Amino acid sequence: MNASETNNKSTEKNDSITKKLADTPYPAWTMATLCLGSSGMAVRQYPGMPSIWTVVGFGLIFSFSGYMTYTGDFFNGGGTTTSWSLIYTLFNAEKSIKSRKPLPILMTSLALSNAYIYGKNYFYLK
Repeated sequence: MNASETNNKSTEKNDSITKKLADTPYPAWTMATLCLGSSGMAVRQYPGMPSIWTVVGFGLIFSFSGYMTYTGDFFNGGGTTTSWSLIYTLFNAEKSIKSRKPLPILMTSLALSNAYIYGKNYFYLK
């Protein structure tokens, strides 16, 4: 085993959890599932929920950005997930917090965590 192989193994062991998560599509797909799964509540105008078009649109965008990460395009997948997570947060944070309902707050929190996970990888760990 040469020095570069040893260095790669130690680097893999010491990778941060955000780096490991940013290299998977699962956080983006979780947000997509949550958006598309909550579309019924958006139709019924559940307090704090965005409109049906918003949850379906963001669900499709997060599905596609997760697919980009899944195919190995970590840079574009991470950038897409980061930007759309921040957009979701900017549009829906105030409404979800004022509603004090768990689902809208969970969706906004997940969008913020996705922005952090993928954004840290996109901007700092190139």
